Amino acid sequence: MQCYCFVCDAPAPCKDWGKGLLNDDHCHATDKETKWKTLRQAFKCQSVPAAYPDEHPNVVSPTTPSPRQ
Repeated sequence: MQCYCFVCDAPAPCKDWGKGLLNDDHCHATDKETKWKTLRQAFKCQSVPAAYPDEHPNVVSPTTPSPRQ
């Protein structure tokens, strides 16, 4: 069985797989956490580099309703 990166949707290890020492290493990604699901959607849309969500705090998932003003 081949492992894959949930964020990149590619065979593991991806370029951001890491060694499990950092919380943002893709080896920790699962479909159980909103953080990883949001990164996965952003990666698929290519709107944000998947490994750097903290540098793009205003990115929202397309499934998230826009705030009303």
